Amino acid sequence: MIAPPFLIGATLLLWGWQTDNLLVGTALALALEAPRRMALKFDLGAPEHSRIADLSTIGFVGITVLLALDRGVARGVLAAFAWLPVALAPMPINWIAVPVRSLNLFLLAVPPAPPTRTS
Repeated sequence: MIAPPFLIGATLLLWGWQTDNLLVGTALALALEAPRRMALKFDLGAPEHSRIADLSTIGFVGITVLLALDRGVARGVLAAFAWLPVALAPMPINWIAVPVRSLNLFLLAVPPAPPTRTS
């Protein structure tokens, strides 16, 4: 599914406004809406997609650990969820900037159906 133009950007602006991070929300909105207007596209394979997802996950865990050490576990984990769009932003940027034919690589995570027996 392709989101309507400016929907993701408006959502990130709303997130920035509600979490008092309007500057970060604006930067993320521009980063996510810019690939729609640019002719620059990347042709990435399955290992690159996996690497981007892994780095995003590591970034979120790192943010959670830092905030938990700074604010205590309960408040730190809740604050980490407020920063979740920042940690996971590389994945949607990757989805938008990659040609559609490469997006089917995400279906590799779905296990294939077992072979049927014929007698």
